[in-house]
Amino acid sequence: MRLDAVAHLLAQQDGVVTRGQLRAASLTKAQVDTLLRRRELVAMHPGVYLTHTGTPTWSQRCWAAVLYAGCSALHLESALHQPGREAAPRGPIQVASSSFGLTNWASIPG
Repeated sequence: MRLDAVAHLLAQQDGVVTRGQLRAASLTKAQVDTLLRRRELVAMHPGVYLTHTGTPTWSQRCWAAVLYAGCSALHLESALHQPGREAAPRGPIQVASSSFGLTNWASIPG
């Protein structure tokens, strides 16, 4: 079993994918669980996975936070970071999302 069915998503999302995206690509629950057991996928947040066991990059942490939060976007310092021009910020990734109710933003640990 391979991740070929979601290769385009993995390329766009820097190696980060959700359970929903895997299921939409016709992977069964058992297949996803097998990928996790084999450590071909590693959980970053509930239902959000990375395709390696190493330390996630800033970009991968951002993708994981945005995918975990649902319909959202990077917010505050997380949105202002300029990769390649400055060191990646430390701490949680900040996202704005309607999923978080009245506050509309949350800090998601990476």
